[in-house]
Amino acid sequence: MARPRKDAEGPCARARLVEAFWELLDQGTDADLSVGAVTRIAGCNRGTFYYHFKDIDELQRTAIGQLLLDDGALVDELWHAALAGDVAHLLDQGDTLSLHRLVIAMESGSAHLVDRTVRRGVLDRWKRAVLPDGGELSPDACFAIQFMVSGIMSMVVAMGYSNEGMGPVRTVELGSCARAYLLDVASATADAVAAAQHMDRADLIARLR
Repeated sequence: MARPRKDAEGPCARARLVEAFWELLDQGTDADLSVGAVTRIAGCNRGTFYYHFKDIDELQRTAIGQLLLDDGALVDELWHAALAGDVAHLLDQGDTLSLHRLVIAMESGSAHLVDRTVRRGVLDRWKRAVLPDGGELSPDACFAIQFMVSGIMSMVVAMGYSNEGMGPVRTVELGSCARAYLLDVASATADAVAAAQHMDRADLIARLR
Protein backbone atom coordinates (compact mmCIF):
# COMPACT_ATOMS: atom_id res chain seq x y z
CA MET A 1 0.00 0.00 0.00
CA ALA A 2 1.34 3.45 -0.89
CA ARG A 3 2.37 5.66 1.99
CA PRO A 4 -0.30 8.31 2.74
CA ARG A 5 0.59 11.92 2.05
CA LYS A 6 2.18 13.51 5.10
CA ASP A 7 0.17 16.27 6.73
CA ALA A 8 1.71 19.72 6.45
CA GLU A 9 0.88 20.66 10.04
CA GLY A 10 -0.44 19.09 13.19
CA PRO A 11 -0.23 15.52 14.51
CA CYS A 12 0.47 12.77 12.00
CA ALA A 13 -2.39 10.54 10.87
CA ARG A 14 -1.25 7.66 13.10
CA ALA A 15 -1.32 9.88 16.19
CA ARG A 16 -4.75 11.26 15.22
CA LEU A 17 -6.11 7.73 14.83
CA VAL A 18 -4.88 6.82 18.31
CA GLU A 19 -6.45 9.98 19.76
CA ALA A 20 -9.69 9.21 17.92
CA PHE A 21 -9.73 5.79 19.58
CA TRP A 22 -9.54 7.40 23.03
CA GLU A 23 -12.19 9.96 22.11
CA LEU A 24 -14.59 7.20 21.10
CA LEU A 25 -13.81 5.16 24.21
CA ASP A 26 -14.54 8.20 26.33
CA GLN A 27 -18.06 8.31 24.91
CA GLY A 28 -18.93 5.12 26.80
CA THR A 29 -20.09 1.65 25.94
CA ASP A 30 -22.56 2.86 23.31
CA ALA A 31 -19.81 4.38 21.17
CA ASP A 32 -19.37 3.04 17.64
CA LEU A 33 -15.81 1.75 17.85
CA SER A 34 -15.39 1.08 14.15
CA VAL A 35 -12.91 1.99 11.42
CA GLY A 36 -15.44 4.43 10.00
CA ALA A 37 -15.98 6.19 13.31
CA VAL A 38 -12.26 6.39 14.05
CA THR A 39 -11.33 7.78 10.63
CA ARG A 40 -14.18 10.31 10.78
CA ILE A 41 -12.88 11.75 14.05
CA ALA A 42 -9.24 11.53 12.93
CA GLY A 43 -10.01 13.31 9.67
CA CYS A 44 -8.51 10.70 7.38
CA ASN A 45 -9.73 7.94 5.08
CA ARG A 46 -9.93 4.18 5.48
CA GLY A 47 -6.86 3.66 3.31
CA THR A 48 -4.80 5.70 5.76
CA PHE A 49 -6.18 3.66 8.65
CA TYR A 50 -5.24 0.37 7.02
CA TYR A 51 -1.80 1.68 6.16
CA HIS A 52 -1.10 2.12 9.87
CA PHE A 53 -3.23 -0.60 11.46
CA LYS A 54 -4.47 -4.02 10.38
CA ASP A 55 -7.76 -3.60 12.23
CA ILE A 56 -9.43 -2.01 15.26
CA ASP A 57 -7.86 -4.58 17.56
CA GLU A 58 -4.36 -3.54 16.48
CA LEU A 59 -5.27 0.12 17.03
CA GLN A 60 -6.52 -0.79 20.49
CA ARG A 61 -3.33 -2.68 21.35
CA THR A 62 -1.21 0.21 20.08
CA ALA A 63 -3.15 2.87 22.02
CA ILE A 64 -3.04 0.95 25.29
CA GLY A 65 0.61 0.02 24.78
CA GLN A 66 1.56 3.66 24.19
CA LEU A 67 -0.41 4.74 27.25
CA LEU A 68 1.31 2.29 29.56
CA LEU A 69 4.71 1.56 28.10
CA ASP A 70 5.98 4.44 25.94
CA ASP A 71 7.75 6.31 28.72
CA GLY A 72 7.00 3.96 31.62
CA ALA A 73 5.68 6.84 33.74
CA LEU A 74 2.28 5.32 34.49
CA VAL A 75 3.80 1.94 35.33
CA ASP A 76 6.18 3.69 37.76
CA GLU A 77 3.30 5.65 39.30
CA LEU A 78 1.44 2.40 40.01
CA TRP A 79 4.45 1.05 41.87
CA HIS A 80 5.03 4.27 43.81
CA ALA A 81 1.37 4.24 44.85
CA ALA A 82 2.05 0.91 46.53
CA LEU A 83 5.18 2.28 48.19
CA ALA A 84 3.12 5.23 49.44
CA GLY A 85 0.58 2.80 50.89
CA ASP A 86 -2.29 4.61 49.21
CA VAL A 87 -3.76 4.44 45.70
CA ALA A 88 -5.07 7.97 46.33
CA HIS A 89 -1.45 8.98 45.76
CA LEU A 90 -2.16 8.37 42.07
CA LEU A 91 -5.09 10.78 42.12
CA ASP A 92 -2.98 13.48 43.70
CA GLN A 93 0.34 12.96 41.92
CA GLY A 94 -0.37 10.98 38.76
CA ASP A 95 -1.11 12.03 35.21
CA THR A 96 -4.87 12.61 35.33
CA LEU A 97 -5.48 12.04 31.63
CA SER A 98 -3.47 8.79 31.57
CA LEU A 99 -5.27 7.46 34.64
CA HIS A 100 -8.62 8.39 33.16
CA ARG A 101 -7.77 6.52 29.98
CA LEU A 102 -6.52 3.54 31.96
CA VAL A 103 -9.87 3.22 33.71
CA ILE A 104 -12.09 3.76 30.66
CA ALA A 105 -10.05 1.17 28.75
CA MET A 106 -10.70 -1.36 31.52
CA GLU A 107 -14.38 -0.44 31.74
CA SER A 108 -14.79 -0.74 27.96
CA GLY A 109 -14.00 -4.45 27.94
CA SER A 110 -10.23 -4.11 27.51
CA ALA A 111 -9.43 -5.08 31.09
CA HIS A 112 -7.58 -8.23 30.05
CA LEU A 113 -5.40 -6.31 27.59
CA VAL A 114 -4.71 -3.54 30.10
CA ASP A 115 -3.87 -6.04 32.82
CA ARG A 116 -1.52 -7.98 30.55
CA THR A 117 0.19 -4.79 29.37
CA VAL A 118 0.61 -3.42 32.90
CA ARG A 119 1.98 -6.74 34.13
CA ARG A 120 4.50 -6.79 31.29
CA GLY A 121 5.52 -3.21 31.99
CA VAL A 122 5.91 -3.74 35.73
CA LEU A 123 7.81 -7.00 35.26
CA ASP A 124 10.15 -5.28 32.79
CA ARG A 125 10.64 -2.40 35.24
CA TRP A 126 11.54 -4.80 38.06
CA LYS A 127 13.75 -6.91 35.80
CA ARG A 128 15.79 -3.87 34.75
CA ALA A 129 16.19 -2.87 38.39
CA VAL A 130 16.96 -6.31 39.77
CA LEU A 131 18.99 -7.61 36.83
CA PRO A 132 20.68 -4.61 35.19
CA ASP A 133 23.15 -6.92 33.42
CA GLY A 134 20.39 -9.08 31.93
CA GLY A 135 18.71 -12.34 32.82
CA GLU A 136 15.24 -13.42 33.88
CA LEU A 137 13.35 -13.04 37.14
CA SER A 138 12.63 -16.27 38.96
CA PRO A 139 9.08 -17.70 38.80
CA ASP A 140 8.57 -16.89 42.50
CA ALA A 141 9.59 -13.27 41.96
CA CYS A 142 7.28 -12.97 38.94
CA PHE A 143 4.37 -14.38 40.93
CA ALA A 144 4.85 -11.92 43.78
CA ILE A 145 5.08 -8.93 41.44
CA GLN A 146 2.04 -9.91 39.40
CA PHE A 147 -0.01 -10.55 42.53
CA MET A 148 0.76 -7.03 43.72
CA VAL A 149 -0.08 -5.54 40.31
CA SER A 150 -3.52 -7.19 40.28
CA GLY A 151 -4.37 -5.66 43.63
CA ILE A 152 -3.24 -2.18 42.67
CA MET A 153 -5.18 -2.29 39.39
CA SER A 154 -8.34 -3.36 41.20
CA MET A 155 -8.00 -0.44 43.59
CA VAL A 156 -7.38 2.05 40.78
CA VAL A 157 -10.67 1.04 39.18
CA ALA A 158 -12.43 1.12 42.55
CA MET A 159 -11.19 4.65 43.14
CA GLY A 160 -12.59 5.45 39.74
CA TYR A 161 -12.44 8.19 37.16
CA SER A 162 -15.51 9.83 35.71
CA ASN A 163 -16.37 9.20 32.06
CA GLU A 164 -17.50 12.81 31.98
CA GLY A 165 -14.47 15.04 32.04
CA MET A 166 -11.03 14.25 33.33
CA GLY A 167 -11.47 14.86 37.03
CA PRO A 168 -11.07 12.06 39.58
CA VAL A 169 -14.14 10.68 41.29
CA ARG A 170 -13.14 9.21 44.61
CA THR A 171 -15.81 6.53 44.76
CA VAL A 172 -13.73 4.76 47.42
CA GLU A 173 -11.73 6.54 50.09
CA LEU A 174 -9.10 4.24 51.54
CA GLY A 175 -9.16 4.11 55.31
CA SER A 176 -6.09 3.63 57.47
CA CYS A 177 -6.49 -0.17 57.51
CA ALA A 178 -6.70 -0.36 53.72
CA ARG A 179 -3.68 1.93 53.30
CA ALA A 180 -1.72 -0.14 55.79
CA TYR A 181 -2.70 -3.30 53.92
CA LEU A 182 -1.54 -1.87 50.60
CA LEU A 183 1.76 -0.85 52.15
CA ASP A 184 2.11 -4.35 53.63
CA VAL A 185 1.54 -5.87 50.19
CA ALA A 186 4.26 -3.68 48.68
CA SER A 187 6.61 -4.56 51.53
CA ALA A 188 5.84 -8.27 51.25
CA THR A 189 6.43 -8.11 47.50
CA ALA A 190 9.85 -6.56 48.03
CA ASP A 191 10.65 -9.24 50.63
CA ALA A 192 9.54 -12.05 48.31
CA VAL A 193 11.44 -10.74 45.29
CA ALA A 194 14.60 -10.08 47.31
CA ALA A 195 14.49 -13.60 48.72
CA ALA A 196 13.73 -15.20 45.36
CA GLN A 197 16.57 -13.32 43.68
CA HIS A 198 19.00 -13.75 46.61
CA MET A 199 19.61 -10.03 47.01
CA ASP A 200 19.53 -7.46 49.78
CA ARG A 201 16.05 -5.98 50.31
CA ALA A 202 17.32 -2.46 50.96
CA ASP A 203 19.32 -2.59 47.73
CA LEU A 204 16.23 -3.73 45.83
CA ILE A 205 14.10 -0.88 47.19
CA ALA A 206 16.83 1.65 46.39
CA ARG A 207 16.98 0.43 42.79
CA LEU A 208 13.21 0.73 42.39
CA ARG A 209 12.86 4.27 43.71
